[in-house]
Amino acid sequence: MVNVNTPAPYGVGHSTVADPEGTVRQQAGPGEEAPVDVLGLDAVTRVRRHGSAGINRPWAQLARYGAAIELPMYRDGVIQPPAWQQD
Repeated sequence: MVNVNTPAPYGVGHSTVADPEGTVRQQAGPGEEAPVDVLGLDAVTRVRRHGSAGINRPWAQLARYGAAIELPMYRDGVIQPPAWQQD
């Protein structure tokens, strides 16, 4: 995940790069700065397949409820597993 933010005085800065498990890999300060990192897309695939820390697989946990889960509080009232979950 890459969160790009505007530096002060119009924003708060602190642009952030985090890996698929949520570990912050780079974070800028409040001023003008450009954090640089290498994004490993294989890590994304691994986390999607095996979960965070190998134990948390939310889409697999939701799959037991069927192809679509009714959640009226969300925009369309339904969430569906993403296409990559079908693999």
